[in-house]
Amino acid sequence: QPAALKMVVSEAVGKPSAGLGGLTVNSRLRQYHSPAPRSTGIDTFLHILQSPLPELRVRALRGIEKCLRSGVQTNTKALFAAMKRVLWSHKQPLTEEAYFALLSIMLSRHIDSHNISEARSSTLTEYMDDHPGKGGAETQILYDGVLPVLFKLMSILRHCGGEKESKLLQVAMQDLKFFCMKPTNKELILRQYGWQTWFFELLGPGPLAVLTPSSSSSSSS
Repeated sequence: QPAALKMVVSEAVGKPSAGLGGLTVNSRLRQYHSPAPRSTGIDTFLHILQSPLPELRVRALRGIEKCLRSGVQTNTKALFAAMKRVLWSHKQPLTEEAYFALLSIMLSRHIDSHNISEARSSTLTEYMDDHPGKGGAETQILYDGVLPVLFKLMSILRHCGGEKESKLLQVAMQDLKFFCMKPTNKELILRQYGWQTWFFELLGPGPLAVLTPSSSSSSSS
């Protein structure tokens, strides 16, 4: 496990950057690789999420993704709550790279600008063919604890007003619509505590109708 986690850390963080809570990333990683007992490397990436540099935060999210996909055991409820708290504290708009990284964690599948269209097509094909038991496994939400993180950061996008941020918000909402086509995903979203509040925070012309599951009104009545 230490060797595997060392590779995960190195791949995710890449070249070191300075200025993280008084410690360089190099010194932080040396601390992680020291003989001191650690159950996982995820706490390292949570620390790196505090960086003011968006690029470094994306690398940290990718590191968390790789840790979870490699089978590192952790309290995911506490992990996602910490992620939400740290990312929200920056008060910065969600970037496309961070969005794809969060999707990757949620789906436990690597998502980037190159393969996101495949994930959308897979879900749409499954829905149109009316075969809910076939295909679409790559768009099954496995870590629904990421949903509150996504919605919280999307609410920042909603109030930015910039063209780039508005476009990303609409893309994210359209993706959630695709995921809601899968009944198990829709059920997961509707079971989330306070999901109605998430939607109200994103209230605006057009996009909300794209996101809201068709059965949400009947489920809440």
